[in-house]
Parts: sequence; C-alpha cells; structure tokens
Amino acid sequence: MAFIIGLIISALSYIFQIYPRIFNKYFGVDVWSRTIEADYVKAAELNLNMKSLLFETETI
Repeated sequence: MAFIIGLIISALSYIFQIYPRIFNKYFGVDVWSRTIEADYVKAAELNLNMKSLLFETETI
C-alpha cells in the first residue's frame, strides 16, 4: 500500500513539474540564457578588474 501511495505522489509531482513545458516548449530557456549572459559579464568584469589592478601596481 505504501508503494502505491509513493508511486501516486511521485507521478503527481512529475506531472506538476512538466505541466508548463507541455504548452510552452521554451519554458526555462530564458533562465539559462540569462545565466550564461551573467557569467560572461562576471568574467569580463573580473578581467577588467585584474587589468586595472595590474596597471595601478605598475604605475607606483
């Protein structure tokens, strides 16, 4: 009996998770593209900060 209840709960949770993706195939894609863009900006800022640190230490 516990197995059947667990199976029903897991099936319902699976359906609940995939429900938006049934009607919108691009659901969640925007989140990943924004994450990739944020990583790119962070890396660019880090490189910029490292270059400015190197430039400041050379002028002293």
